[in-house]
Amino acid sequence: MRWLVGMTNDTRELLGRTCIRHQVLPYYILLDERPIGAPPVQRRIQKGFDVDLYGSPINGELHLDSGYEYLRSTLEDLKSLAEQILPKNANSSEIELIPFDGSLDTDPAQHLKAEALLRIRISSSGSLDQPAGPPEEQVLHEVTEKLEALQDTRSIGSQKVSQSR
Repeated sequence: MRWLVGMTNDTRELLGRTCIRHQVLPYYILLDERPIGAPPVQRRIQKGFDVDLYGSPINGELHLDSGYEYLRSTLEDLKSLAEQILPKNANSSEIELIPFDGSLDTDPAQHLKAEALLRIRISSSGSLDQPAGPPEEQVLHEVTEKLEALQDTRSIGSQKVSQSR
């Protein structure tokens, strides 16, 4: 893949110190409509996708220590990686990076190893009742393709989890 050829030394270094995995989930909103003279209507709308990036230091473990040093540095690594894999032109899609600082996730497949979590939310930037469509699916495809390419390089610690859409 052409993207890997342009991978920066910073990214290679990041992959050498951080074990990264990802998971894709649908992102839904609940739209509550209350028309005058009619009963309220609630609709569940898939507005996009959440790509959860999980990371842990290869040489060490994450703890909620007094300074959160490993957690902060691992979240920074995940944020740097996310900024590199996101497409430059997302057109009608909205992309948010949501760090879960101050909390740890655990990986049951790795004996409950603690991990930092950064969520990449890809959603439709249209009106609230506009569901995700081809533009959001295209961004999701680009992001997951790059993550899988990174994992296929067999960089230290990379692993892939099942994805559900």
